Amino acid sequence: MPERDRGTSRAVNANGAMSGSPPVLEIEDLTTSLVVEGVLRPIVREMSLTIHAGEVVALVGESGSGKSITARSIIGLLPPGARSTGRIGVLGTDVLSLSRRELRRVRSHQIGMIFQDPRAHIDPLWPIEDYVGEGLRIHKGLNKSQARERSLALLSSLGITDEQRVLASFPGQLSGGMLQRVMIAGALSCEPRLLIADEATTALDVTVQSDILAILHDLQLSHGLSILFITHDLTLASVICDRVIVMYAGRPMAVQSAQDLFEAPAHPYAAALVAARPRVDRKMERLQVVPGRPASALEVTAGCPFRQRCTYAISECAEMKPSLFPLGPDVLTECIRAADLREQMREGVAAHHD
Repeated sequence: MPERDRGTSRAVNANGAMSGSPPVLEIEDLTTSLVVEGVLRPIVREMSLTIHAGEVVALVGESGSGKSITARSIIGLLPPGARSTGRIGVLGTDVLSLSRRELRRVRSHQIGMIFQDPRAHIDPLWPIEDYVGEGLRIHKGLNKSQARERSLALLSSLGITDEQRVLASFPGQLSGGMLQRVMIAGALSCEPRLLIADEATTALDVTVQSDILAILHDLQLSHGLSILFITHDLTLASVICDRVIVMYAGRPMAVQSAQDLFEAPAHPYAAALVAARPRVDRKMERLQVVPGRPASALEVTAGCPFRQRCTYAISECAEMKPSLFPLGPDVLTECIRAADLREQMREGVAAHHD
């Protein structure tokens, strides 16, 4: 798997933004609500994040934490009746203020998306040539021959050596790893500035996972591509990402560099996730677990949403108003006890590594 270059850290502001170049993606106080049993209920609350050119940012957390809803809010692919408030800026344009036609143009030219299961998102009745070439013909104005040549080049750039056969195939004739490469080719066909990878490696075996991560890493380096990498796997996040945003019950709990997350977690939930990782270098009699069950955003009332599972919770945690605040350079947290607990959390992570 590729190793990240950690030598380009920049300062993080109170919204999780890195200072310096203008952002490719800037989300401010996003709240997305879905219709649940006939009532509009918030699933993502007050989410803020920023991604700059060439930066890779991870959203991590257990299932149901709001990662995929955040991604779908960016591209406007939400269920009927859903509503998003706040601001989602893509290269300076607030996509929440756009008409459906204007949003389609932003999606086609500036954002590419890789979904978790390519078989569920690629029409099985379309040959691969039609899937990859559609955007090139519609949005780039290429004719069929030009789109074919560009599609072959895309497949070749993604490590596919028999691109002629793949282009003539139907989805059911390809393996999961090959089909995921095809989905990446489709996502990159119109040369987006931002790529959203939603659990893009979850359904793949370890070897194919490594290949896909290497491809994404090469694209980020060669094209200056910005990537929002959504995963529940902290190890994958540490391999490819510059910064990690830990989500729980629809809220960001902590924002910090990938390296810092594993050495000095900024939130008890982040520390619990790090400690729960399996070790591959030694036998473990029993894995550590995060006590209790994940809270749904629908169950959250006042106070810290993680407090009922947190071993460090005190009475004030039930009364606090959740909000990210700086814990140190390049680190944000929602935990009001983080400053007092950080050394204790650091020692707990170190004990897991020993």
